[in-house]
Amino acid sequence: MRLGSEIEVLAMRAVVDAPRVDDSAFEAATLAGIDLHLGRLQATWHPRDWGGMVVKGVWEPLADGGLDLTVHLQADSVDELQAVEIEVGSRLRRASTSASGPAPESIGRAATSADATVLPGFEPHPSTAWIHEEASGRCYVELCGGHDLSRSSLREEADGELLEHALFGHALEKGVVLRARLRGYWFETRPTHEQVIDLLSRFRAEPLPIGI
Repeated sequence: MRLGSEIEVLAMRAVVDAPRVDDSAFEAATLAGIDLHLGRLQATWHPRDWGGMVVKGVWEPLADGGLDLTVHLQADSVDELQAVEIEVGSRLRRASTSASGPAPESIGRAATSADATVLPGFEPHPSTAWIHEEASGRCYVELCGGHDLSRSSLREEADGELLEHALFGHALEKGVVLRARLRGYWFETRPTHEQVIDLLSRFRAEPLPIGI
């Protein structure tokens, strides 16, 4: 979802089944339908040459100011997709060079002020909050984790930074529907460690929706 010319959050980026990477999977040519109702946006794609794959993305604003993206994935193929991933990314303004206030517990710290705060005790991947602080002090917090997360990365680009998550990473067979969720929040100032842990706890406790 694009927010102005420089910021894009929770955007569908690619379908991957290594070594194949399809950056054209979510272009206008593969868009099969779009629906907007009461602020809830649902888009459906049929990526080409992926065994009858159908990908649905649902963006929904939350009462507490957050934004959810739920991804639904299915295909008609048998023994074809062995470790399929859906890549979702957030392109952000370059972070400030020094973080304001105490930094929360972090893992995988990059050469920027972005931190990852972890809520331990969940396998195979802990629930994680990535905190991106702009030079202005404004912060974007993105929540992910659990069985639906394959990997995450943060890298610098010419015009900013890209936070990217790969969802699923499982074999996908006919009749199986995979679901995953990510969540984003904007803060005018850096949230406290306690605020982040509270967001993570509520995110992890909420069940994924069964249907669209």
